[in-house]
Amino acid sequence: MIKATLDDWAQLYGHAIRLKNLRPWESLSFLDTISIKMPDRDEMYYVSIDENPELISIHILRDSSSYAKFIKTFLKPDYTHEEIFNDICSVDIFTMCIGSRESVPKSQYNIIKELGLSFRGRMDWVFFLSKRKCYAPADPDKIEVMLLAECIEQICNAVEDYNTNKIDVRFDDGFALCRYFDDDEKRWMTIEKQVPIVNAQSDYYKYENEIQIQRIKKTPYSGESFDIDITFVQSRIRDTQFERDPIVRLLVISNRNSGDILETRIVLPNDDLAELIFEAVFSAIGKTGRPAKIHYTKDICEELLDDFCSKTGILLAKEERLPSIEQFLHSMMFD
Repeated sequence: MIKATLDDWAQLYGHAIRLKNLRPWESLSFLDTISIKMPDRDEMYYVSIDENPELISIHILRDSSSYAKFIKTFLKPDYTHEEIFNDICSVDIFTMCIGSRESVPKSQYNIIKELGLSFRGRMDWVFFLSKRKCYAPADPDKIEVMLLAECIEQICNAVEDYNTNKIDVRFDDGFALCRYFDDDEKRWMTIEKQVPIVNAQSDYYKYENEIQIQRIKKTPYSGESFDIDITFVQSRIRDTQFERDPIVRLLVISNRNSGDILETRIVLPNDDLAELIFEAVFSAIGKTGRPAKIHYTKDICEELLDDFCSKTGILLAKEERLPSIEQFLHSMMFD
C-alpha cells in the first residue's frame, strides 16, 4: 500500500474544510442523493450525508449497485443491526467524518498537527475512513486520498450551486443532484438528473460435479433440516498477510431440528466462498445424512446453493431468522 504524502493530505483537508463550512447536512437529508461523474471515467460516484448527534458522515460509494445495497438497509424499518452491518461490510465506502477529537485515528491526528490545522469543539474534527469490502475501516491510501479530494471538491461545488441557484431537485421521485463535466461545453455542470439506482445482478453458481451430485442423491434423507449462514461479526483478524485487517466472516451450518452446530468456517477475503460452502455442506451431510431442506437468510447462500439443491432434491427455503445460529453467534461474542 502506497501512503499519501503530506501534500496529498493538505489538498484533501483543504476541500474537506470547505465542505464542512458549507454544512450540507442542513439542506440535504440522508436519502437526498448527490451523484458525481468524473471526466474520462465510466463509474458514477454516489454521495449520502448522514447526521447524528455524535458524528456527521459524508459517504462516497463507487457505483450504483453499491449505493443501492448501502441505502436499502435504512429504507426497511425492521432491518436488524446485524443486517445493516453485513450489507455495509459487503461494499466499498469512503467516508469524510466530522466528530470529536476522541474519534480521530491517531495517525490522522498526527497529520492534522503536521499540517498545522486547528479544530476545536466536539463536532469540529475532520477525518477520513476507507472501508473496503470484507475489511475493517482504515486510513485511506494515496490513491484513495486523491480520489476523496477530487470527489469532495465536486461535492462542494454541487452544494454551492444547489444553495445559490436554488436548484429544484425532486429527490423523492428518484432524481439526484448531479455534478458532471460536459465534454461539449468543456465545463462542470450541476443539474437535477434522474439517476437509476440499480441493484447488483445476482450471479448464481452452477454446480457441475456430477459425481458428487449422484453421491448426494444416493444418500438417504435424514428427516433433518439445515440452517446455513454466512455472516460478518464485529471483530477483526490481525494477520500480516493482509495490508488491512479483515473483518471476521463466519460460515455456520446448524441442525435446525436439534439446534446443534454442525460446521463452522472462518472466511477470509481471498478464500473461494463456493469451495468453502460446499466443503461444509458435504461434511454436514456426512454427519447427519441428506437434509430435506436448507434454510437461509442471506441472498449469497441462495446464489451459491440454488443449483446444487435443485439437482440433489434438497429444498432451499428463505427465512427471516435462524435462531440456533443467532444463539451460537451471540454466545461466541459475549460468553
